[in-house]
Amino acid sequence: MLKTKKIVISGLLIALNLILPQIFHLFGQQAGKILLPMHIGVLIAGLLLGSPWGIGVGVVTPLLGFLITGMPPMPMTVFMVFELAAYGGTGGFFVWLFRKWKWSNIAAVYVSLVISMLAGRLVYAVVLLAAGFIFPAEAPAVATVFVSFLSGLPGIAIQLVFVPLVVIALEKLIHFNSSQVRRAE
Repeated sequence: MLKTKKIVISGLLIALNLILPQIFHLFGQQAGKILLPMHIGVLIAGLLLGSPWGIGVGVVTPLLGFLITGMPPMPMTVFMVFELAAYGGTGGFFVWLFRKWKWSNIAAVYVSLVISMLAGRLVYAVVLLAAGFIFPAEAPAVATVFVSFLSGLPGIAIQLVFVPLVVIALEKLIHFNSSQVRRAE
């Protein structure tokens, strides 16, 4: 895919990631923690555009969200930068790898999504633990990882259903050819 298309799609996904939390917060302040709206565009970016673009969307999204809306609040913004970058990076890498191994498109996208979701949570936990060692008085408790995972189960279910459908539909819509899809850019 042309770099120009990737820039445009990345921008649209970042915008989506900034708008969705605002919409979800209309249903209550906890809706963001339950439905995980900022994760959706990052996962799509990694799976659709590749690791570097997924990482970029993952880093930019929470930073812009904080600068524009104050959400996510500090220090969550810092934790989410690492978590979302891991989502985008691992999703892009594994979808590329599985396609290189000639997996079916659906299997490559779905398994890559699951791996990236696990990797993101793992990175979140590691960053949280590191923050606990560096700033013991200010870091959230380790139990926060488990609570955020459990409270985010509805959002995880939404991601497992809709992200693969959106990625596969966008690939068809944008008219990727096999050499463009399989290249890790």
